[in-house]
Amino acid sequence: VLYRADLFTVKTIKSNTFEFINLFDSNDKDKDIHYLEYRNRYVTEVELPINMSSSFMLFRNKVFNDKSYFIDNRNNNLDGVFDTVAMFFNCTFEVGFCLPDLINTKNSVNMNGMFYGALFKDDSYLPNGFSTENVISMSYMFHRAELHKNFSLPIGFNTKNVIDMSKMFKDASMNGNSIFKTGCLI
Repeated sequence: VLYRADLFTVKTIKSNTFEFINLFDSNDKDKDIHYLEYRNRYVTEVELPINMSSSFMLFRNKVFNDKSYFIDNRNNNLDGVFDTVAMFFNCTFEVGFCLPDLINTKNSVNMNGMFYGALFKDDSYLPNGFSTENVISMSYMFHRAELHKNFSLPIGFNTKNVIDMSKMFKDASMNGNSIFKTGCLI
């Protein structure tokens, strides 16, 4: 993986830190996981790492706003990424922010905890090109997420191949109310 050292740093976390990190080998329960994380709290310029296959916790605890942008070049996409687990863990999406279409998720098969604890403020949304057609696991995807009243899943949100949706919206809220109590389950 090639990445800009001024934008990303290598971090380590234990595999047993979060329940939604699914490891297929039961012997790996206390394994060290090394991952890239964006350096700054507020996301401004982003040039995604080249040749990455996982975006695990890439933007953990970051804030996206109207000044956040992804450099538009042929290498700046997620075409080769199969694992977007916790990519936007505890992120804040400020008013009016939309993930750019170059955040291409068409090859992703695992979106566990992708927006775990994320805060979507008014008029922040996922683009219509946000594809889930090949995803087989979405457990904890929006767990503890706070969604604004107009939030809706994009047109490309397809669950036909999903095997695991456990706790997908557990403890998620819309305008501070549980989405299961408001009658507006997404």
